[in-house]
Amino acid sequence: MQNDPVGEEHLEGSVVPVLRFSTPPPGRAFTGAIEAMALYAGQGVGAIRRIQPAEAIVAELVEGAEQLLRSWG
Repeated sequence: MQNDPVGEEHLEGSVVPVLRFSTPPPGRAFTGAIEAMALYAGQGVGAIRRIQPAEAIVAELVEGAEQLLRSWG
C-alpha cells in the first residue's frame, strides 16, 4: 500500500515512520527498505554514458580539476 511504512528515521532519540513514496530521501538515520524510499537521481542521470567504479570517477574528477587549476596559473 502507498501509506505503509517502509522504514524508520531515527531523529534525536525519536523514531519516525517513513511511508512508501514519502518525499524525504533516506540518509544515515534511516533504516528499513531503502529501495522503497524516494531515491532522487536529478537531471545529471541523463548524462551517464558508462558504468565505472567510484575510484575511477573520483580520479577523473581530480584530474580535470588539476588541469583546470593549472590553466588558471
